[in-house]
Amino acid sequence: MILISSLATLIFAAASWEFLTMVDIVRATTLPDVDTALLGGFGVGQGAYLIKKAALPNGVG
Repeated sequence: MILISSLATLIFAAASWEFLTMVDIVRATTLPDVDTALLGGFGVGQGAYLIKKAALPNGVG
């Protein structure tokens, strides 16, 4: 999870930096969206965690 979070942060920072260097300061702007593949990676990781927790008896793992 730390690796995916770090990767998402780096990609978002790079995309934001590239976007903000090309934009005029006078206009209203919004930051770019986070890529759906990264969001999917978070979902898969959390789903695997929940499945593991549901499969083990209470108090284990």
